[in-house]
Amino acid sequence: MRRQVLVTGASSGLGRPITAERDRAGFDVWATVRTEADARGDQQRGHCRTDPWRTPFRP
Repeated sequence: MRRQVLVTGASSGLGRPITAERDRAGFDVWATVRTEADARGDQQRGHCRTDPWRTPFRP
């Protein structure tokens, strides 16, 4: 079984390099971002290999 990690705030600050490093280390990375634009940016940079999953929650 592959190791898994959840990274919150994965599109900026410390979350971005932590997400990339854990991915390179072979983890299945579950990453959260605040906006759909952030998710699209992560997809374009190659950090997200699947479509983002949206929650219906809106603060």
